[in-house]
Amino acid sequence: MSTPEQLLVPPGYYRHYKGRYYKVLGPARHSESPDEPLTLYQPLYGEYGLWVRPTSMFNEQVETDDGIKLRFTLDAEFIPTEEMNRMEKQL
Repeated sequence: MSTPEQLLVPPGYYRHYKGRYYKVLGPARHSESPDEPLTLYQPLYGEYGLWVRPTSMFNEQVETDDGIKLRFTLDAEFIPTEEMNRMEKQL
């Protein structure tokens, strides 16, 4: 069972523990499992496609060589580059 903090991922820019940035667009649902909360997000690199991930996985901690870290961390100070903004608008 998910806890309330696992169900909420506010829209914004997030840094993956490996260093790349992602834009969270909001919650999503799967037609076959509507009770499982998902997070809709977009990598800010490559093809800028749209992806979903179970919210509990989005919010989980991962073990790295540097210790335990959050998989994604909200970065309220991140400002996308002009190229990132242009790519987002093309979708």
